[in-house]
Amino acid sequence: MAILLFAAGVCGLQSLSALPPAAVLAGCAGLSTAAAVAAFHQRRRSPVTASLLLGVAAICSGFLWAAWRAEIRLADELPAAWEGRDVVLRGRVADLPQQLEEGVRFGFRVEAVVPAQAGATPQVPEDIQLSWYHPRPRSTAAAAEVVATGAGQEGEDREAEAMPSRAGELWQLRVRLKRPHGFVNPNGFDYEAWLLQRGTRATGYVRSSADNRLLAPDGGGFLAWVHGLRGTVRDRFLAALPDAPYAGVLVALVVGDQRAIPNGE
Repeated sequence: MAILLFAAGVCGLQSLSALPPAAVLAGCAGLSTAAAVAAFHQRRRSPVTASLLLGVAAICSGFLWAAWRAEIRLADELPAAWEGRDVVLRGRVADLPQQLEEGVRFGFRVEAVVPAQAGATPQVPEDIQLSWYHPRPRSTAAAAEVVATGAGQEGEDREAEAMPSRAGELWQLRVRLKRPHGFVNPNGFDYEAWLLQRGTRATGYVRSSADNRLLAPDGGGFLAWVHGLRGTVRDRFLAALPDAPYAGVLVALVVGDQRAIPNGE
């Protein structure tokens, strides 16, 4: 019963549109402590009263625990001053990269931030989601000019660089980030809440730059190894069943990657 009441306290916090002020949390902590102490003293005199007091303590504890976790999650955010600005990051691919027609999308765990030229170190959340798009094809005139003059060879080499393909890869990337935003339409998918649930506190895309390079092909601990194994299984399924309409469903059932299911299946 105490577990259910603790969960009820968590749900109570989740139903709020904003975190309660510190005074409310302090009062809740005091009530929880007082109820627990009173329940200890009433355990022999009145077991029913003690159970009720423990229930109050459990609800307050769940409410406080959820508020504490929410405060930690919300504090790890991208400052508005760093939205839309180039930032060089070092970190690891944190989950299975999702191959798109126009590029790849992947979770990124930031391990280090390269200070800007002005000396200021950007404040970047630990977990972000990045998209890396293929370069747009050159126009016929621009391509002819490149061939005639030999200009842009360095850019062409850069465009040929491989993109992230496995979890655990260590990369240095120049990115441009923004804070998550989603629609708030009733009964619609809340993209911002979905990212918050996953711990993703910023989204962005990789900029074309000489800073982009693979630093290490593998590593990142046990969790990265698990994601890498999932990626290997997924790739083998998709390679063995390239045209099967149910391949994405099998991948989702085996490794839990629902993004492998094409839209409309």
